[in-house]
Parts: sequence; structure tokens; C-alpha cells
Amino acid sequence: CYIDTCPGQGTWVLRHGGIWLNVINWDQVLFGTDARLGQPAPGYHDKVFLVKSLVGMGGHFDKTEAVMSGNAVRLLRRHGVKI
Repeated sequence: CYIDTCPGQGTWVLRHGGIWLNVINWDQVLFGTDARLGQPAPGYHDKVFLVKSLVGMGGHFDKTEAVMSGNAVRLLRRHGVKI
């Protein structure tokens, strides 16, 4: 599942995600960005806040850490990458 949470068009999902936010399996969602962490692109507000808002709209605040990094680590380990 790929969810665009960048400013502008990406925040659309925060306003209009509706029921889909409740049916997503948050253990299979990966966070990605084209901006370097620590050096956000102009207009790119707090990435973690956007993800927390999105995950929380489905009532799954406990999955924020998984979406931000845990799911990716688990996936990479499953494919033999040592992390």
C-alpha cells in the first residue's frame, strides 16, 4: 500500500481517506519520502505529524512507529538484509 502524505496533493488523503483508513493493514504500510530527513523540502511540514495524523484517523496511533520504520526493517530482514 502506498499512501502519499506530502504537502499539497498528499494531504488530500488526510481529509478524504474516510473508511479506507480503517481497512488498511498498517503492518504493511511503509513510509517513504523524496526529502532528506532533517532537511525537509520547502513547504514540507513535520513528516512524523502527517503520518501520525493519517494512522490515527484509522484509530491506530500504536502503528506509527511501525509505519515510520518497523515495517521496513521487518521486510528487509525477511529478505536477508542485516540491520
